[in-house]
Amino acid sequence: LYHNYHYCKWQYSITATCNNDNYDIDFTPATLKINKRNIKISTTQSGVYGNLHTLDNDDYELIEGEIVNDDNLNLSLSTNAQIDDPVGTNYEINLLDCNYNYNVRISSDSAYSIAPRQITITKNQTIQYGDEIVLDDGYTLVRGEVIDGDNLGVSFSIDEITNPTAGVSYPISLNNYTNRNYNITFNDGYLTIEARKITISTTQYGYY
Repeated sequence: LYHNYHYCKWQYSITATCNNDNYDIDFTPATLKINKRNIKISTTQSGVYGNLHTLDNDDYELIEGEIVNDDNLNLSLSTNAQIDDPVGTNYEINLLDCNYNYNVRISSDSAYSIAPRQITITKNQTIQYGDEIVLDDGYTLVRGEVIDGDNLGVSFSIDEITNPTAGVSYPISLNNYTNRNYNITFNDGYLTIEARKITISTTQYGYY
């Protein structure tokens, strides 16, 4: 009986036969117990803020023990990271299930991390000549996705304009953003000054 060819259960019956007629053997029934094989694994995985966090059950490193017979551990891993959890590296990885023949432990340094969501934005704004130059916090999303309800906390800046001129566009820069669940790339944007629309009326007189 070889334990590595058998499913690990608590015990197997042991029987005996004797081919030597010179002996009359009284055999007391016995059992063979096969214990689970102890192993330890380490896994470090990551996801993106705002996505559903699913783990790769085959992404691990064996750091203690041995897997025999080309066994599949059939791991089922989970994390306590939720879809709306912030960027960070301190989320747990837990073992839900595995091959019954193994006693699998996960190393304490195993962890799940959430990376910032990558997006690209730009900003273009138009004012009329003579208006105060004040940038609002509006923007246009060029690439990626902003999760519903999130505020990027963006602020923009523009170099001082000493002689604003209608028909001219002035570069806008991304000054800052406060929501660190995002990694924001900014495409060039511009403030455009339009000619001010006015209506005039005039009445003039002459003499014959």
